[in-house]
Amino acid sequence: MLSLTRNSEGFVRRASITAGAVTFAVLMLGALVLVWFLGSSNPVTPAGYVGYLTKGAVFGKARFDGIQKGPTSPGRTWLVHVTNISITPYTSPRTSPMTMRC
Repeated sequence: MLSLTRNSEGFVRRASITAGAVTFAVLMLGALVLVWFLGSSNPVTPAGYVGYLTKGAVFGKARFDGIQKGPTSPGRTWLVHVTNISITPYTSPRTSPMTMRC
């Protein structure tokens, strides 16, 4: 705790912060960092995909947050998830029944 004391000349001086207050502050900061890393993520969309971003909720429903074209990432954000949808055209050789002989 921070307390005020008077020295022999009558000036007010502050006493130092106690070790308990520092320990409490460090523990609270550690808890906040832990909660941040548990609830946040870095949703990645690879090349050839479009990402559909939704912002989740602790209580309630998730809502649309935006789209992103890959390759990209919005960075570490709170409760954001991505559903990647391929936009790469798939080509396959066509086989006609006339060319297939058994």
